[in-house]
Amino acid sequence: MEQEKESQKTELQQVGSQFVTLEQIAKIAQNLNDAEVIDVDLASDYWSPKTLLECKKLLFLVIQDREVNDINDPSKRVMLPTAFFIENVVGEGGKTTVKRVCNSSRKLLGLLADNNVQPNTPLLVTYLGKVKNKTNQFDSETWSVKHLKLA
Repeated sequence: MEQEKESQKTELQQVGSQFVTLEQIAKIAQNLNDAEVIDVDLASDYWSPKTLLECKKLLFLVIQDREVNDINDPSKRVMLPTAFFIENVVGEGGKTTVKRVCNSSRKLLGLLADNNVQPNTPLLVTYLGKVKNKTNQFDSETWSVKHLKLA
C-alpha cells in the first residue's frame, strides 16, 4: 500500500504539453481556491468589421488553424487558418477588460505572414473595405496593418 502511494507521487501525467506528477497536480488543485483570476477570457470573438476604416489596436498572438463549419456543407467541419489577437476593451464606467479576437481573412493573414509579424507585436489593424478580385467574380477584404510603438 505504501509503495503504491509512493509510485502515485512520482507517476507522470501529461497536462497539455508538459508532464507533471500526481503530487504536483494535487498541490496545484489545493491552491485553486486562493487563486487570483487573470482577467483575460480565453474565448475568442470573431471580428467582422461593420464599417469602412474600422480599426483596432491589437496584440498579435499567432496564426493557427481553427475548426469551423464548411461554408458549402455546414454538416462538415474544416480547418481554417485564423489570426488570433488580444484586445484591451474599455467598457461601461471606464472598466477595461482584455479579450481575444480572431479573424480569418486571407488578405489579413497574408499581410501578417508575408511581413513576418512575430507573436506579441502590437498592431493597428484597419479594415479598408472590399475590392473586386482581378482573377474571379468575388470581392476580397483589404486591410492596413501598422506597428504600434508602446510608450
